[in-house]
Amino acid sequence: SDSMPDPYQQSIQRHIDIILKSGGKAANQLVKDFIHYYYQNVSLSILEHADPKLRFTQALSSYKFFHKAAPKRKIRIFNPTLKNDGWESDRTVIEIVGPDMPFLLDSVTAELNQ
Repeated sequence: SDSMPDPYQQSIQRHIDIILKSGGKAANQLVKDFIHYYYQNVSLSILEHADPKLRFTQALSSYKFFHKAAPKRKIRIFNPTLKNDGWESDRTVIEIVGPDMPFLLDSVTAELNQ
């Protein structure tokens, strides 16, 4: 028996498609695959209330960092600016590149909360 696609996941995919379209020809297939993976587990409420072009630019910025960092482990902590990153935020961003490790996100979150 074929199972019906989850409506929540369908909504996520619809928003990802909108984000990808907002990037126009700036995205090759590798970038598109990255953006799909980047946003597939993001809360629908975040995607619903976001400018698709901004989300595309944010993901593209991360893609460039990850691509440059691989296969090394790297951490980037920055305050994005239009000039340097193509997008801006009033928040500090932390990006971690490396193999998945148990409790990594929990440990980083606990340290930040402390």
